[in-house]
Amino acid sequence: MASIPELLAWAGAPEPLVAWTLSRAEADVDLLDTTDAQLERLLRDCPQAEWSPWIAAVATVPMDLVVAAVGLAVERHCGPYPTLTAALEEAYVAVGSEGSGEECLALAEQCETLATDPPRGFRNDGALVAKLASATAMVLRAAEAVSAAMAQAEADRMRRARAQTARFGGGPSAGVSQTRAPTVLAKRALAVGDDEPVSPELAFAAAALGRALELVGVISGDEEARRSFLSAL
Repeated sequence: MASIPELLAWAGAPEPLVAWTLSRAEADVDLLDTTDAQLERLLRDCPQAEWSPWIAAVATVPMDLVVAAVGLAVERHCGPYPTLTAALEEAYVAVGSEGSGEECLALAEQCETLATDPPRGFRNDGALVAKLASATAMVLRAAEAVSAAMAQAEADRMRRARAQTARFGGGPSAGVSQTRAPTVLAKRALAVGDDEPVSPELAFAAAALGRALELVGVISGDEEARRSFLSAL
């Protein structure tokens, strides 16, 4: 059995989140038996917006979707700041396997610089820009981590496919064009048991996305931040 509280603890989620899910009946069932309605209720009722990405990630929501959902929650507040909107677009491209993780890191550093010295003036709220820039940087760093995990998973898949086809006399490219599986935080734990170590990249991504959504909560309120995340998921 792999319940959501067990998977959260295995992944290194915040202890208060693990404790809260332990008190919830819908979380204390095998994840494979958890219904969409139970998961939606758990996400809707969680008392802190920053916990939502963790729950989604261990509930096998693909990590590219979790990145995009948090990014869109941040983007709702970025209308006056097109630089941040453009940076978030790079995060979406990166987890879509078409962008550059290195570009995400470079943009994250720029956003972090902006957060420490935001513009001030009649048309700019420095405190708001600082929070949005920090949240954008976290989404970018999460996207880079997910992109790295996706690249590693694809390399492992290609290696296994080539080894398998070689056993049956196939050529070096035989059997390697199958559709790539979604990158899911808890997939290995569900397949081989909780002794399998968590992917450090995906655990980092879940934590960074949680911090980004926490900042959205500071801007708009926790309830609104959580609704924004759920509506985009």
